[in-house]
Amino acid sequence: MFDFVGNHVWLSVCAPIAVVEACVAPARREVPWLGRRAVVVLVVLYLVSSLMIWSESGRVLSAAQGVFVAVVAAMVWRPSPPPVWGVHPLVLGALVLGAHVAS
Repeated sequence: MFDFVGNHVWLSVCAPIAVVEACVAPARREVPWLGRRAVVVLVVLYLVSSLMIWSESGRVLSAAQGVFVAVVAAMVWRPSPPPVWGVHPLVLGALVLGAHVAS
């Protein structure tokens, strides 16, 4: 199970991000990939798709559950400041790959 999840995380999420970050100019790495509007659109699409999957399971989301999720998301989400320091994406990728191979 760990191998499956680890490979999925590494190959589907981390590797594409590391490749893109390694290929762009250093100044561009400081700029967020998505603007505020794109983040809102993606969150709405994610919630709609999650609700579609949830509805196919035969369960129904109560209004209280929906409000709770919205309140927690609003409390947690805030723009992050730009990083003061960082590790080069290829170094980070090598560390993650080494840890995964070692496990």
